[in-house]
Amino acid sequence: MTSDPRNEGAFDPYTAPAAHVEDTSPGQSEPVFFPVGLLKLALMSVVCLGLYQLYWFYRNWRLADRPNSTMFGGIIQALFYPVLAYFLFRRIEAERRKHGAGRPLVPGLLAAALFVLTVLWRLPDPYWLIAIFAFAPIVPVQVAVNALNEKLAPDADENRRLSPWNVLALLAGGLVLAMMIVGLTLGPD
Repeated sequence: MTSDPRNEGAFDPYTAPAAHVEDTSPGQSEPVFFPVGLLKLALMSVVCLGLYQLYWFYRNWRLADRPNSTMFGGIIQALFYPVLAYFLFRRIEAERRKHGAGRPLVPGLLAAALFVLTVLWRLPDPYWLIAIFAFAPIVPVQVAVNALNEKLAPDADENRRLSPWNVLALLAGGLVLAMMIVGLTLGPD
């Protein structure tokens, strides 16, 4: 059977389709877990009075459960983060170990420290202010996350800069925090 040169551009139903398909697996530009600079994490956590932890856990759970993500994926885990932190930390440690990125984590100890620091908001004035530092156990986890992202997704945004929304949250949260501290120092006396 010879091919007819006049039909070279004609449709042939027996040839395989050819299309360019981009690689969408993590490893090029999409982070494995939520990237954020350590200074940004600390500032947003302290000034926003712990609300940034909710956001941090939400974003990490969404990325951790990517293949099985549902409409409410990440929301429930984020709302109960003091109790469920261990499971996320363990997952991050498993990925870190698998790819040899960063320093080892102790998920149980970090999750216990996070739980204790989070519930300290129930202490009487002014001791509840210790709970502002509940982000501290997240810092080593974020170091591991950043190392993982650097190794597996070197082109991903590192999320170190403050966006306009971050600046707005820092201004509003800073004002509220300052008023709370002034209220504690002046007291009802």
